[in-house]
Amino acid sequence: MSIFTPNNIQELQDQAMLLCGGNQRDALALIQIFAAFGHHFGGDLGRTWTQGYNLRGKPTLNADAMAGICRSSGLVRYIKIVSWDEQHCQMSAARRDEPDHVEHVFEFTFQMANAQGLTNNRNWKTMPMQMLRARCLTMLLRAVFPDAVSGIYSVDEIADNTNMDDTERAQLTAQSLGEDYSAPPQPYRAPKPTSRPPQPIPPQPVPPQHQSLPVAPIEPIEPVEPHAKRGPTPVKNFESLADLEQAMRHHGITRGEVNEVARRLDVKLVDMSPEQLGSFFYSWLISETLRKSKHVKDWWRDMGNAKTTVKKLREEFPCLPLEADSRTIGQNLTNVYFWEGLSVSRHLTGELVETGRALMKQIIDGSQDINLLAQLSRL
Repeated sequence: MSIFTPNNIQELQDQAMLLCGGNQRDALALIQIFAAFGHHFGGDLGRTWTQGYNLRGKPTLNADAMAGICRSSGLVRYIKIVSWDEQHCQMSAARRDEPDHVEHVFEFTFQMANAQGLTNNRNWKTMPMQMLRARCLTMLLRAVFPDAVSGIYSVDEIADNTNMDDTERAQLTAQSLGEDYSAPPQPYRAPKPTSRPPQPIPPQPVPPQHQSLPVAPIEPIEPVEPHAKRGPTPVKNFESLADLEQAMRHHGITRGEVNEVARRLDVKLVDMSPEQLGSFFYSWLISETLRKSKHVKDWWRDMGNAKTTVKKLREEFPCLPLEADSRTIGQNLTNVYFWEGLSVSRHLTGELVETGRALMKQIIDGSQDINLLAQLSRL
């Protein structure tokens, strides 16, 4: 059983808050997604979180998640792409409970998308093949396997029929299809001519900058060598900013770095609960790669940029298992055992790395045994 399989409504609320970094609005959206689709993922809130999206209060899944539900149902004999280019996508499928000669073939074309008024959306202009595949797949699944996915709609279907900013639509759709998203460049606008020469602006008083951490004098934090051996973080409960400071000191994390992350995420540490402080520390601070990145929330869903980040995380933490991908990391962002295990084993080299990876795999698979951390610390 996954550590994110809630047994009651209180556990569901607590786990949703943990996965969403303490954001109540996102946690409520996740609970709505879980209520709609959680049973398809064995009641695993973590898996549901990686597959589902909530668009303006409407729970949705990505097209591949819908295909996965069909395959898990045991109804699918096969689903395959017959032909595919930038103008069309044709797929065929067969059910196990139908005669072997029965085959269902579906096609979705760019012309069909144009007739439905979809091709003005940016995602149809920038990634037509991916959009055609997603539409053809969901059309096929809904027609051939209605007993598995009846009533489920994909992200791109809802996004294309929801009144939203085109950039937001393109970003959501790209993420659901596992594609990189790059915002379009903003056009340069020349300044309007003026009939009068510009008047000098008198100097304005500069308001004091908000500090996410208190500015009282403290002992300077000394930098820590990236692969120096260190024990577990000497903080169990982040009851206050003083506890956060103690964890920072252990890992050689400066106030400037922490405040920069807080500004990037638009959060105020002084307003965080103990649970939120702990989630913030493990999701963003303990890893130098994530701390010094330009990432924001859900960075791991952006498959294009996430690959580079995962590569850097492997360099920082040699014991990160080779099969662990961005989704694995996304599912473990707030997992204390995951990050502490990587931290205490970052100094390992040679044959000990394989031993460390084997222990980390047990943690990733759901084991929260303190003995695993002790074994990693002793290596």
